[in-house]
Amino acid sequence: MAEEKKNEVSAEAEPWEGWEAGLVRWSIIAGLIALVILGALVNIFIL
Repeated sequence: MAEEKKNEVSAEAEPWEGWEAGLVRWSIIAGLIALVILGALVNIFIL
């Protein structure tokens, strides 16, 4: 039974679709932009 479970876990991952990779890329870019904007606002108004 342990061998079957091990084979299930180590199975090949399914490849990403193109739109999924694009979504991850744009989400990271949006997060970095938001981080820069929030950092600038904290610098201006709080520090």
